[in-house]
Amino acid sequence: MKHLLLAVTAMLLIASTCKRSKEECPPDMICTMIFKSIHVQLQYESGSPVILTRATLSAPHLSTPLNPMEDPLGEGHYLLVNDGHMNMLSHRQGKEFLFEGWVDDERVVSQTYVLRHDCCHVELVEGPTELVLPDPSQ
Repeated sequence: MKHLLLAVTAMLLIASTCKRSKEECPPDMICTMIFKSIHVQLQYESGSPVILTRATLSAPHLSTPLNPMEDPLGEGHYLLVNDGHMNMLSHRQGKEFLFEGWVDDERVVSQTYVLRHDCCHVELVEGPTELVLPDPSQ
């Protein structure tokens, strides 16, 4: 009887674990109250910040590109995503995004990022958070 009870308990535990892994995020998940953001820092080889005149973060699943310049983080720092963008990301696997930046009419940066969320906060899966660009010719 004891072995039967252990076997039934083990099967129920396995079944409940399998069911949970198919859900996007548990509804009763407890998260920290921090508001996480992922940004990229751009600087020239000389160390001075890259001041973009226009930037976009696009992805095939977005109808409109995001504007990394809408949320200023300081000279040379550009927002990729924050916790407010979790609805654009997946919990199961990262989604690919393209960050592009221009100085006047010249595109100076084009970098791919893979981003996801962990049900609580955004996460960077792939891509650099610092980029060093060649100094502009004068």
